[in-house]
Amino acid sequence: MSRYTKDDIFRMVEEEDVEFIRLQFTDIFGTLKNIAITSSQLEKALDNKCMFDGSSVEGFVRIEESDMYLYPDYDTFEIFPWRPQQGKVARLICDVYTPDGKPFEGDPRWILKKTIKEANEMGYRFDVGPECEFFLFHTDDNGLPTTLSHEKAGYFDLGPNDLGENIRRDMVLTLEEMGFEIEASHHEVAPAQHEIDFKYDEALKTADNIQTFKMTVKTIAKRHGLYATFMPKPKFGISGSGMHINMSLATEEGKNIFADETSEIETIIALDIPSVRAFMHLDTVCTQVDHDKFTIHPGIMQTLRIFEIKPGDQKGQLKVTESDAMLSDILAKYLELDKVTLIKCGGKDRIASEREQWNDGSNTLCIEPGKVVVYDRNYVTNEILRQHGIEVLEMASSELSRGRGGPRCMSMPLERENI
Repeated sequence: MSRYTKDDIFRMVEEEDVEFIRLQFTDIFGTLKNIAITSSQLEKALDNKCMFDGSSVEGFVRIEESDMYLYPDYDTFEIFPWRPQQGKVARLICDVYTPDGKPFEGDPRWILKKTIKEANEMGYRFDVGPECEFFLFHTDDNGLPTTLSHEKAGYFDLGPNDLGENIRRDMVLTLEEMGFEIEASHHEVAPAQHEIDFKYDEALKTADNIQTFKMTVKTIAKRHGLYATFMPKPKFGISGSGMHINMSLATEEGKNIFADETSEIETIIALDIPSVRAFMHLDTVCTQVDHDKFTIHPGIMQTLRIFEIKPGDQKGQLKVTESDAMLSDILAKYLELDKVTLIKCGGKDRIASEREQWNDGSNTLCIEPGKVVVYDRNYVTNEILRQHGIEVLEMASSELSRGRGGPRCMSMPLERENI
């Protein structure tokens, strides 16, 4: 059900003294674009009659196909709280159409809508919750962005170490004024790096929210004399920015499709790895590369705690028991194998182990038992994998590692065979 009608928008524009409306759309590279109209042209815009030159947008169309139309989504109408309160500025997010009234196939928003429609026809609802990270840097004397910052704060620090605390507060309050439900905000691991998390929603709404979020963060940062960037790796030698995406797929009745009451799974093995930056999460330090072989970072072995999680005596209860067995024995037991081999990242060389672990040496993408995709920079670990009979497919890390992850973290299987 629509949030607004055409009459609602006319009424809000008049009551709120809105003078300018920005018709926003996204290009193929994910960059937000817009054309601005005055309120006198609003009826024309709401009737899908506003045109723009599509050949001037990189990745769209050739010059002989330049005429394109913007179809506003009424539900995305929003007044910018940071603009003047007399002669206010609002926005509408638009879909891009061709002159013959068909959706433009290069419009990222339409591509997402088409995919969501396919899921809906299968009886599914797709919800997405992002964790947005960004840097706040100083600008130079000409107002151009730099990669300089005076602060040295780290994970979850607060003022006075966190010099961006008040700016982040202004961002959160502005976002809430625009209808966002902010769940958390905090300083991230690198100096001048921040994270703001807003509540999950249906995929299209979340995609629109991400674009609005980035625009708002950049705008508030500029008002404080800083530059906000969402680049994955703006500065050498420190952690880059990512955007974890939490996704859920449910039926129309709201049942999680991964919740299987008939599941035969009786035990889950949980590994409590040390809280150290280099370890991050389980895929960073341990991945399965064959039926009976796993990579492992030797740095976790001495402090690793292993838990067995089983159903409790009553429905909905869990029974958690800490095990004193070796990880290899636990894995062999539940995989019903005589033996499991743990292949140490970097082998017995402590320096190589630490270096290649930091470079995602344990984070392999197993595309079939005994065949893995790895980064070529981890040559010591890659050779050890070959010695254990693993087929190693090396790739350059220059692109994927910008997202702060190894081949497994930066990939998502669309379909798995039961092998």
